[in-house]
Amino acid sequence: MRFAVVATVKTRIPDPLVLLDAIAPILVKRLLEIMNRTDAPGLTVIFESSERANSIIERHFSAITINESGANVPIEWGFMPKSVGEPALEVADFIMHSVHGLAYDELAGCNGYQRRDFRSVFQRKNPNLSSFMLMEAVIANTPEVAQPVS
Repeated sequence: MRFAVVATVKTRIPDPLVLLDAIAPILVKRLLEIMNRTDAPGLTVIFESSERANSIIERHFSAITINESGANVPIEWGFMPKSVGEPALEVADFIMHSVHGLAYDELAGCNGYQRRDFRSVFQRKNPNLSSFMLMEAVIANTPEVAQPVS
């Protein structure tokens, strides 16, 4: 299964909302959608390690919990350096490169959804195996809650 949530430089977000304030809950929602399609008892999420991003990611994701049928789903969050050559991290890199290509094409006025790499990752025969969202804008309903618009 694969999923992605992406924003671009054109994604409109209300001040003072930080982009990850909007992306983190949506990413977790995508994770929950995928988990609901499996019998997985828990979840482990590995981010590619980055000196610049690790603390930002940790700040936005470490406190997130997923509650399913009244019980918290165990979640482990971690980091892995690209240098270890983990095959799953390489696959994740390919997925994100296809998403980056789509976003770049969309910004340039092209139809990024027609890219072969993006179609091979997200537009397979079984839609239950993937989840993708390109965020155009985030609208704040209250100062504490923001909802994505796609």
